[in-house]
Amino acid sequence: MELITVNNYLKIYLWRVLSVVSGFLSLVIVTPHLSTQQELFGIYAFCITFSLYLSYADIGFLSSGQKFAGEEYAKGNQVEEVGIAGFSLFLLLLLFLPFSIFMVYLSGDPGVVLKGLSQENSDIAGGLFLIIGLLLPIQVFLQRVVEFALLIRLKDYISLKIDITFNLIKIFSVYFFFKDGNYPLIEYYLFITLLSIFGSLLAIIVIKRVIKYDFYLLLNLPLADPLLEPLAAQLLAPLTDPLPPPLLEPLLIHPVAPHLSILQPVLLSLEHLL
Repeated sequence: MELITVNNYLKIYLWRVLSVVSGFLSLVIVTPHLSTQQELFGIYAFCITFSLYLSYADIGFLSSGQKFAGEEYAKGNQVEEVGIAGFSLFLLLLLFLPFSIFMVYLSGDPGVVLKGLSQENSDIAGGLFLIIGLLLPIQVFLQRVVEFALLIRLKDYISLKIDITFNLIKIFSVYFFFKDGNYPLIEYYLFITLLSIFGSLLAIIVIKRVIKYDFYLLLNLPLADPLLEPLAAQLLAPLTDPLPPPLLEPLLIHPVAPHLSILQPVLLSLEHLL
């Protein structure tokens, strides 16, 4: 395992601040151009709320997954590390599925959440909702993949540099899209979303070459091990006590059962809510 130095921390904090600031500006810099169009301003504000939340929100089980993956990385167990990352990302996909379905539904009828829109602006809102439902989850998923590979190695400054570069492109592209009284919100939002996806794909290529991260293990996880069953039972005990035995048994022998403990923050949050 490579030695972590103070220089790594300084790089991370510096580039992360620049990345967050430039990322935020790339979304809000368009708002002055919409100040005279109240409906468009409201539609765009509604959409960037989803973008900011999904892009920057810390979902509990992902943090837990990164913690467990970091422990395996410290032990030199790459297969287990990537296995935990793969399972955590799979859960993220499951969470995105109902969100995507809901946003695609809203794209056909934006009036469900945005009342009183003109037909033209309703079509714009529908187009934005469709992009959010289909492409934004892909963008965020790829960003999380990059985070899992770099964060536990304290090398996320690698991807942050790429993010900053693409964020600057987004910022300057505003002056290309919004000119002569035109407000192509759908085209602009599609452009910045695809740019973010391309940036994450570029980061994945760089990661594979620089730190030799095996992304293929995310799809092929040899985690089945009978020796892990007692540990699985221990980790699952707080989560599965209310379950009847017929439902409990298949969970305990599942290959990824040891990693189901990362669901604890989610279930505890639901318990408090209920």
